[in-house]
Amino acid sequence: MQDGGLLVIETENRQVARPFEINGETVAPGEYIVLSVTDSGMGIDFVTLPRVFEPFFTTKEVGSGTGLGLSTVYGIVTQTGGHILAESEGAGQGTGFKIYFRRDETMSEELESEVIKAARVGDPDLPVICISGYRQESIAREVESMDNVDFLPKPFSLKQLAVIVKLSHDRSRKVATKSVLTN
Repeated sequence: MQDGGLLVIETENRQVARPFEINGETVAPGEYIVLSVTDSGMGIDFVTLPRVFEPFFTTKEVGSGTGLGLSTVYGIVTQTGGHILAESEGAGQGTGFKIYFRRDETMSEELESEVIKAARVGDPDLPVICISGYRQESIAREVESMDNVDFLPKPFSLKQLAVIVKLSHDRSRKVATKSVLTN
């Protein structure tokens, strides 16, 4: 948005009751996490809108863009089993993108704890702050049993975030100092 404007990024849980089509692909019924990115920029005209995900398609001047940005996003989203939709009411009306990711509860429990463990492969004392709007009982027990892990429930204030970051940082410095002194 050359002259500034409003950029809104939102996430939501969405239950799809009936199949519908995006870009010629069917979105099956089920639970999804939807990532929406909208702006109040120059919008996309109706002739251009169906082509925005085509490789090497660009409306920019020669040398100003490759036409691969949205094509790359489309490839990543579809390779993960997701769907992406581009929306615009026309030139001057802003643009919106909605990305649908299939929700899989069985994987989320494993991932929340595969992410902490994977991050700590190189540094077992790495401090972690988990932020979430809800906690499942099994995940909460596993996360709370790990050393140097703090939990910050949503919504939270900037002050609450600063306090927990400071506590986590101070605790990790003590662990590092203790390690140096004993080695």
